[in-house]
Amino acid sequence: MRRTYVSILLFWLPLAAMWLMMAVEQPAMNGVIARMPQAKENLAAFGIAFSLALVVESPILQLLSAATALSTDRKNYGTLLRFTVVLSAALTVLHVVVGTKPVFLFVSHDLLSVPLPIAERARSAFVTLFPFSMAVAFRRLWQGVLIKYDKPHLVTLSMVVRLVATVATLWVGFVLFKETDSGHVLGALAVVVGVVVGAVAAYLLFASQVRSSMPAESPAQPITTRELLRFYVPLASTSVLLLASRPLLTFGIARARQPVEALAAWPVVQSYLFLFTSLSISFQEVAVAWTGRSNEMEATIRRFVAAAGTVLAVLFAVVAVTPASRWWFVNVAGLPPDLAILTVIPLYILGLAPFLEMTKATARGVCVARGTTTILAGAVSTSTAILLLSVSLLPLVTSWHGGIVAAVSYVAALAGENGVLFVYRVRVQLSARGKIAGAR
Repeated sequence: MRRTYVSILLFWLPLAAMWLMMAVEQPAMNGVIARMPQAKENLAAFGIAFSLALVVESPILQLLSAATALSTDRKNYGTLLRFTVVLSAALTVLHVVVGTKPVFLFVSHDLLSVPLPIAERARSAFVTLFPFSMAVAFRRLWQGVLIKYDKPHLVTLSMVVRLVATVATLWVGFVLFKETDSGHVLGALAVVVGVVVGAVAAYLLFASQVRSSMPAESPAQPITTRELLRFYVPLASTSVLLLASRPLLTFGIARARQPVEALAAWPVVQSYLFLFTSLSISFQEVAVAWTGRSNEMEATIRRFVAAAGTVLAVLFAVVAVTPASRWWFVNVAGLPPDLAILTVIPLYILGLAPFLEMTKATARGVCVARGTTTILAGAVSTSTAILLLSVSLLPLVTSWHGGIVAAVSYVAALAGENGVLFVYRVRVQLSARGKIAGAR
């Protein structure tokens, strides 16, 4: 059993490193923006632009899990590749449309209640991000194939290349433009350079290490486009609704006390949280790849997750409740003291998030491996409904500042999604026991 836990850990570590490197990018970008002129306005603008860009690209995020589960041979890979081309092109067009001034200001200012000067700044960053969806789509496809063929360490390598490109862009941009009011655009440009370079690296690794060894056919049934859509649409809807939560949180923050200050501080809180939850989220691909390897594997994975999730939650809490918190947000993230104070209570509230994210990711991975993706849409719909209710009501019935509203809403929504997935798992287990008893 101990050997099994070590095997799971060794498989997970490269994927965790991949997500951790993505998480490191956000504090790096926020730290650079915070050290340039008009930091408060530009931090808020970049956070809003990046949140909306994530919503636009959200349908392609599950290509990583889809490729891990379905790329059993060259024929199925070809189906996935054609699907990726069409989907990423459509999302790029959508990004351009949303980036037009009337549409963007309607979404950010009229719908989300973002102050108009911040919304106008955010549009510049959003327009810069237009290649984002296509680059991420192809990168996740090729990384999923690498995971499928037991090469997660190559996924990590592609992310190292991406991180280097992002940091280099930030450094050069800061040196050249540190006295200008362009921090939000520099952050967006660094994101674009990083994801494009990461996609190229993922393709080169796939082409050199996996493509020639992929079987022409496999015992698995070839996937038709209709079957792929039946599998993928419920899965993708979870990402759409999940990432829609970021603008919903913006909506709640903008309607609560100290909206501009909280809009500037929240992306920094969110980027710090993502350092921990990224490790949790990365476990979904482990669950996809390992579920079904043996009858006892699912139970083993759940025990591993309980221990690992607890460790992540404790590490998050240790930083949140000690002077390390102020050191991080003031010295590393570059927040002025008047904004750093707004991070204290939200951090306490978010303490359970790393554990909840890990249990959720595991349950989702098991569902993907079994092809039962429909329940995932129901779970994330529940989460989104809770989030929408929270961000709508809390500013009306409390005097909390926007960061507290966002943190409470986030944790409540995450707990709701976990609850739905837990109930579904219990029902499946009871149904299986009933069938066994009936057979006897």
